[in-house]
Amino acid sequence: MLLYLLAICGLVIIGLLALYAFRLVQRLNVQNKLIAQAKQERIKRLKESMVIIAKAMQNGDCSLAEGVLRLTMLLVPFGLSLQQYPAMFALYQAVHEMPTHDDYRALAKQQRMKIDLTRESAEAQFAQEIMLELPRFLGEVEKLGEV
Repeated sequence: MLLYLLAICGLVIIGLLALYAFRLVQRLNVQNKLIAQAKQERIKRLKESMVIIAKAMQNGDCSLAEGVLRLTMLLVPFGLSLQQYPAMFALYQAVHEMPTHDDYRALAKQQRMKIDLTRESAEAQFAQEIMLELPRFLGEVEKLGEV
């Protein structure tokens, strides 16, 4: 009789543990779905930002130097770079170490003018090729994150 009682208690405990494990697996599945959804939303936002910047570069609403700097940072989460776009990558290489924001404002006027001249000449040098690369870039942005 005691053996049956212990067996029933053991089965109840095993059943409760199985129910608990099942609920944990359900929670894990919900969390995984939420994480996947958040990743897809992030990919969507990054792609939208890249499209906006690239189109602004095409329209002249964003300087080419600023555009390549911003696009480079947006490509990082995808493990990509602008290296497959020679003109954009060359412009990035020319301007990526230039001071920005507060560092730029802290420079003397002569230094700022020299940096501006260097940046503008690099933009002019690569502008035509970049305009040819931007449509291909936009097409490839659409493919990012697709499974």
